[in-house]
Amino acid sequence: MTDNKRFNSVWDAIEDTPQQAASMRARSGHMMNLSEVIRERGMTQSDAAILFGVTQPRISDLMRGCAVHSSR
Repeated sequence: MTDNKRFNSVWDAIEDTPQQAASMRARSGHMMNLSEVIRERGMTQSDAAILFGVTQPRISDLMRGCAVHSSR
């Protein structure tokens, strides 16, 4: 028998608590918005890193969509 449970979002399916899922939904939304602003403004990863106070590799992770879970 299979469990056909449905979730409102992928975060609800993979996180342990509703609070963790809500946090990850918010974080992923912010990351997508930041990466879009960086693209729209034509910023280099180095410029964005300086502006946001992080390293260039961290911005690279953000732009590749790897930034949300990397702090776990």
